[in-house]
Amino acid sequence: MKYSDNNIIGDSGEHLVASRIIKLFGFPCRLTNIDIGIDAEIEIIDKNSNSTGQFIKCQIKSTRNKKFNWYIDKIHIEYWNKLKIPVIIFLVHIKTDKIYWHIIEEANNYVETKSKYKIDFDSKHILKKSNKKKFIEISLHKTHKKIEEIINDAKQTIKKDQNLIETDKWDITSLIEFVYNANKIEYKLDQIQKWITKEPELAQHFTEYNSDIMFINEHLKWIEENKITASVDHGEDIFHQQTAEANDWD
Repeated sequence: MKYSDNNIIGDSGEHLVASRIIKLFGFPCRLTNIDIGIDAEIEIIDKNSNSTGQFIKCQIKSTRNKKFNWYIDKIHIEYWNKLKIPVIIFLVHIKTDKIYWHIIEEANNYVETKSKYKIDFDSKHILKKSNKKKFIEISLHKTHKKIEEIINDAKQTIKKDQNLIETDKWDITSLIEFVYNANKIEYKLDQIQKWITKEPELAQHFTEYNSDIMFINEHLKWIEENKITASVDHGEDIFHQQTAEANDWD
């Protein structure tokens, strides 16, 4: 059995990345025995040396040449985009032991060929100790996306409801739908707060949406005030009965 040059390059690159992550960040980096597009897994550890339950999946490419791009099969990019855990691809320059990294984005962000996508590495993104905080942020990348989706969905729902409110053609039935939508929005916002409580690193990202949260809360306050008025004007029992029917998700 031969241990080919390609095997030597690939294995040395994978072990170098794992060793460097452990040494620089103090994070476990496990090489996978079965490769289906993922070569390694990084586990994020907090300042008290406890696992946070956050992970980054890794693909590792190695080369003897000094280049800063790599062509990846489309099926791999599509697979990585489906994962709930962020994926980083590393490019190892074997001759210099330098490691470059790139976080995998949506497929439409890459130059496309017949069967591959071109990944361009930024020569400034060389693996070093100061990257530790950035890697913690990357481990939360998918949650950032979820927060963004929740905020945008809430804004779209509220704008739709407000367009009807501004026509003055809404009634008790419309209000019940507004309340239903508001309850769903509040539930999603509670989810975000739970994520932030569990992972304080998210709090800084959440501040980007301060103006959006003010907009959402103003609408929720309007809903709450008019819900109380509707209970008085239309009879509390009837209002709650209709609300219960509207909110019956089963």
